[in-house]
Amino acid sequence: MAMHTSMSGVLGWNLRKVKEFKYDFHAGWLVMNSDGIGRFSASEYASDDLHAMAAKIQNEHGKDNDDATVVVVRS
Repeated sequence: MAMHTSMSGVLGWNLRKVKEFKYDFHAGWLVMNSDGIGRFSASEYASDDLHAMAAKIQNEHGKDNDDATVVVVRS
């Protein structure tokens, strides 16, 4: 499983430059999260229940002082 890092920050707040990221995605799970989620290994949360997978990641790794978003899709 590959891990890719993008940029943290607040979209629209003092935005200087937009950076586009492109990744090949063929099969399996794709997990995307905001910077309000601490580091984790997505493979430890693999499940057929994508909602439960996202909720568990958010509950266990969401920061107390930040908003957080987790999106999980499967092909």
